[in-house]
Amino acid sequence: MSKESGQRGTWWWALAASVGVLFLAVSVQKIWPGDFWGQLRTGQWILEHGKLPTADDYSFTAAGREVREVRWLFCVLVALGWKVGPWVLCVGQAVALGVMWGVLAWSARRVLGSPWAWAVLALAMAGGAGRWVLRPELATDLFLVVFLVLLERARVRGKVGAAWWLVAAQVLWVNAHSVYVFGPVLAWMYAGSVAVEGIVAARARGGVLKELRWERVGTEAAPWRERALGMALLALGVTAACWVNPYFHRGAVYALEMWREAGGFVGEMLGEMRSPLTIPIAIWRWDLWCAAVLTIVVVGTYALNWRRVGPARLGVLVIALYLGATMQRNLPILAVLTAWGGLMNLVDLRDSAWCGVAGAGRLRAVRGVVAAAFGVGSVGLAWYVATDRAWVDINAPRETGIGVVEWDLPTGATDFVVSSGCRPQVYNHMREGHYLGWRSEGKIKVFVDGRTDVYGDDFLREYMSTGAGTWDAISTKWGINTAVLPVRGYEVLIDSLRRHAGWALVYLDHRNLVFARRIPEHSDLIAAHAIDPQREWVAPTPEPEERVEGWKRLIGGKARPWYNFGLAQSFLAVGSTGNAERYLRRTLDRFPGHERAIAELAAIERSTGREEQGAARLAALPRGSVWRGYSERVLALYLDESGKREAAIEAMERAFASGETEAASRVVLGDWYFAAGNLAAAGRQYEAAARAGHETAAEWKKLGYVRERGGDDAGAAKAYERSIELDPGQHEVWYLLGVVRNRRGERPQAREAFATAVRLKPDYAAARRALEAMGR
Repeated sequence: MSKESGQRGTWWWALAASVGVLFLAVSVQKIWPGDFWGQLRTGQWILEHGKLPTADDYSFTAAGREVREVRWLFCVLVALGWKVGPWVLCVGQAVALGVMWGVLAWSARRVLGSPWAWAVLALAMAGGAGRWVLRPELATDLFLVVFLVLLERARVRGKVGAAWWLVAAQVLWVNAHSVYVFGPVLAWMYAGSVAVEGIVAARARGGVLKELRWERVGTEAAPWRERALGMALLALGVTAACWVNPYFHRGAVYALEMWREAGGFVGEMLGEMRSPLTIPIAIWRWDLWCAAVLTIVVVGTYALNWRRVGPARLGVLVIALYLGATMQRNLPILAVLTAWGGLMNLVDLRDSAWCGVAGAGRLRAVRGVVAAAFGVGSVGLAWYVATDRAWVDINAPRETGIGVVEWDLPTGATDFVVSSGCRPQVYNHMREGHYLGWRSEGKIKVFVDGRTDVYGDDFLREYMSTGAGTWDAISTKWGINTAVLPVRGYEVLIDSLRRHAGWALVYLDHRNLVFARRIPEHSDLIAAHAIDPQREWVAPTPEPEERVEGWKRLIGGKARPWYNFGLAQSFLAVGSTGNAERYLRRTLDRFPGHERAIAELAAIERSTGREEQGAARLAALPRGSVWRGYSERVLALYLDESGKREAAIEAMERAFASGETEAASRVVLGDWYFAAGNLAAAGRQYEAAARAGHETAAEWKKLGYVRERGGDDAGAAKAYERSIELDPGQHEVWYLLGVVRNRRGERPQAREAFATAVRLKPDYAAARRALEAMGR
């Protein structure tokens, strides 16, 4: 072996090992997705009944509606694996990803001696890491690679050959995940590419066309027309395979219906469908940065290899860029498609000085630097993920390892509802619906879960409108007598329910609260389990330790205060600052640098007369910490709760001066100024909240009143109009708009506004008198 070969062999093994470690870190992940429990339950139902579900039996809001579970094969596999244990599913997930990366690497085996190939693989593994979890989309990721490799093989060899197996693969795909449509898309794209390549090769006489080298087929390949026909027949077979599913045509078109749904309200509602391009670059996560770097590197290979890219490979890049730019959830697809395209370009460029395997002098040194950088980077990122720092730092409920992320499940709340006698028609958060149904073995009928196609846009809009102001109407309409609420994101509704005379808090843990309506059927339940937030709380069971697993401790695993800090948040949500303080102190005993716990404890201390102690604690936060302003905001709310409105206003002003950005708090401060008669200051806060994107009909109504009192009728009219846009059913706002328009001399518009107010509320005397006065 030559000296160069020996050196290359050394770095090759080191780089391969580092990327392998990264693969293990991002692939061996515990079960945590909320929709997993619905897929498990469906799989268990299918195994028990020997058929597929056709009507909803999980919820009380969509009971009897059509259900098409096109992912039934994945669900059954999950249920079979669960019988053995969660570890089988975690290992199976890693194996599936291993097969995917293995097939991808095998297709580019001729350039695995180049560090650029390993760089592409490492970036792709990291770029899609946010969704390398136990979801049906793993099937799509795997089948995308299989399709690309076999279709490219058929194109290069000039005959379909082994690619005929893609028809069978498509049958599996259409029964495993709802994004099976990419199979026919790729097949037809390749069929068209073969035809275009043949036509270009036959007609090229000079110029740019002469420089193109798309058609790289073997000497025994058939003429291009025959090759194109073979690929077209393959595409036809793959397309026909979409109808090989239990729902036949209804199943075959399901993917198209989901695509339309993603472009509607569901796309607006779910954060995972948000475009990465709309996320401020300052808050990009590490996986998004890796996906961006991967895209830049791969686009560079396309530029270097432009003569031999071909229509199909170019189409793959276009699809990848489009999908990656439109939704966060498509980052794994972006990673797979761009990685394949980049590797194929490197295969074409394998003899070049910069991208190839061989080389000398400075170019060899450059490749050495690339190998070292990505090798060290892969090991570093693998450690970051394996120790859970990657998830703790972004507050994601994920863990590396085998098993289930148990602490992020509403287990205690579910068991309490079933065992205590709570009425089973339960209001719940969408993400928790599947688990509530599975854990309770169907005893709990949920309000909503992740099957957006079953519920429809109208219901989902109603669900998303649930809040303190709409709770009574929605809970009465649907006969809700039990509410299982996660603390995070529901603080305002929880605060309203704890003060509500018709509801009682009956269960609390580090993650969830359970409220029961005060009805005769709940009288014994409430008598036995009602929680008084002002009394010292005693844990009903031994409290867990917040420790990392043994193997993670060996590599510096990072723990998180999921229990103590979680309980503190639950107590803060129900106004139990005494109990919250106890658990905040326990949090800081174990995690002394936890900035949010410091900020909240400081606010409690300052609000209870321990100003010096709280101020000293707050001063310990790093300069410029966002939690300084947050602490002032929390202090303001505590002060207002205790009747110290003026001090609360001063604290809230300090919060915004310290960098607090929560728009809803602008509204709170505006309301305090409004109640104090300082309308000008109130108006400034409402306007600031609207600029920050927090606008409701109520705030625009108040802003209209403020402007009207200040003599700004034009501004008042605009505010009332915006309020009506957000909620057209406000008879009083229509009346106020009519008054302003009449005062401005806009009599036809004023008459229309008064008439609308009367139509909405026929006994609205003021509007009726105004309308009659205009008629004289």
